[in-house]
Amino acid sequence: MSIIRHKYINKSTKYKLPKKRKTNNKNKPINKMIKFSNRNLSDIISKRYFFISICLILCFLIITIRLFDLQVTNYRKYSDKLAVSTEKTVLGSSAPRGRIYDRNYKLFVDNQAI
Repeated sequence: MSIIRHKYINKSTKYKLPKKRKTNNKNKPINKMIKFSNRNLSDIISKRYFFISICLILCFLIITIRLFDLQVTNYRKYSDKLAVSTEKTVLGSSAPRGRIYDRNYKLFVDNQAI
């Protein structure tokens, strides 16, 4: 007969059961719902609703302040940037487009630099 080795078994002795730990279950709820049943559920919901409302108001306030800053206080700066970025100058004597020919290679449209 072979002896099964286990962390609780000593080689020379028979099988020993592990010691039971003493726990104090008076303060621990059996399930999570008992923990919340002591508090009023409507109070919890109203606090969460208030917190989410404050967060949303702060987000919209930040966006509104940023839009005001862009559109009113820094209007000149960004309108000048827009004018510079959309303005294109063509340097040279010829126009950048090519000529258009018909099927008989007769010149149909010619471009002139203005």
